[in-house]
Amino acid sequence: KVSDETAEMSVQTLATGETFQCLALFSANAFINESPIAQISQNNLCIPKPKYAALVRAAYDPILPVASHDKSHALRLLARSNIFLSGMN
Repeated sequence: KVSDETAEMSVQTLATGETFQCLALFSANAFINESPIAQISQNNLCIPKPKYAALVRAAYDPILPVASHDKSHALRLLARSNIFLSGMN
């Protein structure tokens, strides 16, 4: 069953959002307050917001470990994503 809000979304928006969440879902509540997807008003296409795109890029960067239970890994992800984010500006 699909909610009214989801039924109003374009297929591209829904697919981009679902794909992104598969790549970066750290918690069931991760995107409850803010969508990781932005819509470009000129053409109605959607893209991941830059800060989230940088985080996914950092998470999949071969320099970092594939996985870690060490809490410092979050700080390493933040530092690496900030490097990528500064390169986007």
